[in-house]
Amino acid sequence: MRTKNSRKPKEAMLIAAASEAEYAFFSQMRKDCRYANLTVAYVPAADLESLIIGAAKLRVSGRFDSVWAVFSPSALSVDPSALKGLRAEAAKKKISLAWADPSISLYFDLHFEVPSENCDESTLRASLAQRFPGYVCDAGYLYGEGSDIHLKLFPEKAKAASNAAEYNRACRLKNGEDGITYTALFNAITEICGKADITHNQKLVGMK
Repeated sequence: MRTKNSRKPKEAMLIAAASEAEYAFFSQMRKDCRYANLTVAYVPAADLESLIIGAAKLRVSGRFDSVWAVFSPSALSVDPSALKGLRAEAAKKKISLAWADPSISLYFDLHFEVPSENCDESTLRASLAQRFPGYVCDAGYLYGEGSDIHLKLFPEKAKAASNAAEYNRACRLKNGEDGITYTALFNAITEICGKADITHNQKLVGMK
């Protein structure tokens, strides 16, 4: 007699990205890490409220168990002082928020250093261009020359989390809010999707 499979199915997770650059990077991550139960969607939004509403609609229609909206506060004109309240409003719709300010470039740079608090995009671009020639924070770069940036950054993921914690301490002293909250998102991904093994993919781009 065949025994019934009692293993609990994996939860379905969604990342709703406000910009195409964020969508491109998290799509790289999903593919590289082979997260079958993770979906990444591009949800263009003029403001954070629109992003939350769009993510909430996808949560219902796609029957996702966990939904994270990823955005840049500067791009959506969100003042840091408003983020705490907006996070609470999003939670009512079962949406978690993750941001990097001024852009996802901050997350990339944290793999190498702790930038000064409230750094701007031009500073981050100059820093990253030293490591990734031609770097620009847009989808065109991430679909093309920077299509392997996630693979190249992955070995320093723990360092990025440590640097983010240090960076956020400085940001909280200055304006009372974190400059980046990706660590919570990545912890949720690990919990829901499992531990990533990208050794094979790294070999494809000539990495050890």
